[in-house]
Amino acid sequence: MTSRTHAIGRHLLLALCSLTLCVNALAQTPAPSVASAPLTMQQAVDLARAKNPSLLSAQQTLLSVKAQELQAGVRLNPSLTLGGQNVSLEARNPSASYFYNAQIARTFELGQKRRWRLDAARSTTSQTDAQYHSQEQQTILAVRQSFTNFVLAKAAKKLADDNLRDYKHEVDIARDRMNAGDISKLDFKRLDLQLAQFESDESSATTNAQRASIQLQVLLGYTTTHSDFDVIGDIVPPNVPFVLDASRKEGILRRGDLVAMYGGGAGVTVSGAILRWTM
Repeated sequence: MTSRTHAIGRHLLLALCSLTLCVNALAQTPAPSVASAPLTMQQAVDLARAKNPSLLSAQQTLLSVKAQELQAGVRLNPSLTLGGQNVSLEARNPSASYFYNAQIARTFELGQKRRWRLDAARSTTSQTDAQYHSQEQQTILAVRQSFTNFVLAKAAKKLADDNLRDYKHEVDIARDRMNAGDISKLDFKRLDLQLAQFESDESSATTNAQRASIQLQVLLGYTTTHSDFDVIGDIVPPNVPFVLDASRKEGILRRGDLVAMYGGGAGVTVSGAILRWTM
């Protein structure tokens, strides 16, 4: 019995040591980089749909409104009431006789109250759903704009870095020419003073790129900003195959704020620049 107890103790001790080593290994393993690979615009939009705090809050609001719709369809339960009076007195007391009572009540809703309550709850759900889609469209637009601003800021920073590097090379050549007596010291000072402008442009471009990166990370739902965050994209604008009138009509039909304003289930027709709603 003692040897068996010792064997069980040894097994438990080995298991505890293994568990401790695993925990220490996990604690010492460096956390993977959040932005291990540059994000494309579509990946940024998908990430914003899944992690943006405003959209997550709007989703929870929509779920709570749908729960209220379910609550609106619940029928009222019957109630049972039991009561008594003077139950602690003697039964032969003529001035205060005791008694018990029981009451069962059930509320019947007339005038199709439940139907109208359900219709009102469904309309609220439709309106909230339209508001959520409107907020989703605005968030996606903000993500696309921030993504484009980040791509432009990166391109501007690269241009500023190239200009600064090339001008530093020119300053080095001018210094050699001054040492060789080809140009005067005053001419070299003029060139050297212009270097500050290129350094200022490079510093401003770096700051703008960092600001654009932080703005995009906030929209994507990152709790902390990361310096290795990067995106990949083209600064050349894509071709838009739509004409102005067709784009205006399509935009009106897809606007969630208009659907929320005029209520869910409404039909929308567009004639020219006039928006008509038919219930």
